Amino acid sequence: MHERFRDYSCLYWWESAATAFLRRRGYCVQYNTALQLLLEKLDINSCLVHAYRVRLANDPSWRMGHVWLKVTIDGHTRDVCAGSASLDGVSSRFTPTTPVRGFGPAMRSLTNLGTAGAVLAARVGATIGRKPQPRWLHHPLDS
Repeated sequence: MHERFRDYSCLYWWESAATAFLRRRGYCVQYNTALQLLLEKLDINSCLVHAYRVRLANDPSWRMGHVWLKVTIDGHTRDVCAGSASLDGVSSRFTPTTPVRGFGPAMRSLTNLGTAGAVLAARVGATIGRKPQPRWLHHPLDS
């Protein structure tokens, strides 16, 4: 799944996981939902989870949350994120700094609303300030 998504992009936050998969771009909600749908087809148990805040290994200034999967195989549960090519879990990529909770329909709606607001504010701010849009809006997934 990681290889399928070329670009991390919040710019198209409204797209379904299937559309994001086809267009090869998305953010954590989209690429991890796509992974969950694939795992479901393979009869592998998984659930989406989130933390309101995480510390990213490659961006200590990150101030937002993150969505990933808890995947259970043969009674063993692991954290998995399609945003990482690593097969050894996600501990080296991010660390939750707030409690980890399930990611259900209500939280998905709130996340979409919050993402829309953050994207709009960032794009308007860049336009008014005559600056490039912030890199976190859209960039190659592995950079």
